[in-house]
Order: sequence, then structure tokens, then C-alpha cells
Amino acid sequence: MGTEEEPFSPSDRIEVRSLTAARTRIAWVFTATATAATVVFLLRVFLRGLRVDGGEQTFVLMAVVLAITSGVVAWRLGWRPVLALRRDAELGQKLVVRGQIGAIDRQQNAYGETITHAVVDGLKVVGRGEGMAAVNPGDEVIVDVLPESGFVIGVRRADEG
Repeated sequence: MGTEEEPFSPSDRIEVRSLTAARTRIAWVFTATATAATVVFLLRVFLRGLRVDGGEQTFVLMAVVLAITSGVVAWRLGWRPVLALRRDAELGQKLVVRGQIGAIDRQQNAYGETITHAVVDGLKVVGRGEGMAAVNPGDEVIVDVLPESGFVIGVRRADEG
């Protein structure tokens, strides 16, 4: 039981590059969606002209709130994980966590993937794919985790080495 650091293997580097590329695409989608929605709202306001009696101040306020909210969502769900993955790639290290699966939660995303949130030896981890989907509470596992982003890049049962 415990946690130790190990350098990336060649397959780990490929996995991290793949994760970073996928998360970057997601971040750009969030950013484009937020920008497009804000631009549409603002264009509507400016094309119709600002009128004091028309309630346009409320619409402008809604557009500003939309821009701020969508920007925060794009940062939180899009760009922050990308930056953490880039730091992980620069470090070239992974955490190898050996322990028992505690709490576990699985969810399906819009792409048909199973996202698994688990606690391994007191560390919260998030993983996708068959490896994480196959574990159950109480299983003894070895999990390869990226230290900055917390993404799981490998999981195997402890008896499989």
C-alpha cells in the first residue's frame, strides 16, 4: 500500500499526449460556444440599438452575465485541465498508487464513455475506459495517476502486478 513516483514509460507519454489533445479539443469547443453565444446576444443589442425604455439594460446585463458565466465554465471544465496535463507532460512523472478501492461512482458521458470517480488509498482519482470500469469497491489495485491533473493513465489489479 502506498504511493511512489515513477518516470513515464513510452506508452505513458503517448497516453498523456492523447489526453492533452482530447482535452484541448474540448476546451476549444467550450470557448467557441461561449464566444458565439455572447456575440449573438451582443449583436442583437447593437443591431436593434440601445433604448432606455425598451428594457435593453436588462438584456445587456444578461449578456454580460452570460459572458462571465460561460467564461468561467470554459476555464473550469476546459482550459484548467489542459494546463494541468501540460504540466504533467513537462514533469514526465506519474504517481503509482497501490491500495484498495474505497468509494466509487460511475457516470456515462455524452460520448458513451464511462467516467469512474474512485478513492484509492485515500487519493481521489478520475478515469475513463475499461480498466477503471472493471474495478469494484474493495479491489486491490495499482493505479497510475498524473500528479497535476489527477487523470488516470493506467489501472491494473494488484495480483496482476
